[in-house]
Amino acid sequence: RRDNEYGYLFLRFKNPKDNQSDINFLQVLCQHIAFAVEQMNAHKVLKQESSDKVRFLVEFSHELKTPLNAIAGYGEILKENISNYDAKTAECITNICSGSKQLKSLMVDIIESAKLRQGKLSIRKEDFCSKTVINSVIEVFSPKILEKEIEVVPILIDAKICSDLTKFNQILYNLVSNSVKFSPI
Repeated sequence: RRDNEYGYLFLRFKNPKDNQSDINFLQVLCQHIAFAVEQMNAHKVLKQESSDKVRFLVEFSHELKTPLNAIAGYGEILKENISNYDAKTAECITNICSGSKQLKSLMVDIIESAKLRQGKLSIRKEDFCSKTVINSVIEVFSPKILEKEIEVVPILIDAKICSDLTKFNQILYNLVSNSVKFSPI
């Protein structure tokens, strides 16, 4: 078998001159079948590559979790005594803590995206107060908001929401993060 051959079609006509239109039709039909088989094989390859990519991202994210958790843990320990350090060191400690939070969030996004692609994304519905969640997300970005001198005026309704709190937080976090990041100084 050659790489581009999937089978053979043998036709035997008693009188080939009378069946030329049938032969032409069968040749076109075979070309269409060959094209469909090629497309099917290409789809299988792409699906496997996508699956391999998702598997790599999940494994890569899990491998990074342990050292990142250590960095975040040490950052939090240093942050507990931040008043003992000079301003530059305190700023570095704050950057370590916020940077590790951002990387953790990115890894969670990667894992969630992989789960979504695999059809394994779970949603845990719970009741929570929108005002509390929004205020807590804005609080996370308050240093950057102050640094860039951005005025944030949240108009909050104290609504009860039934949704996945983690994903709701993630969406708000991404929205506020992008707003702060792309606001002019």
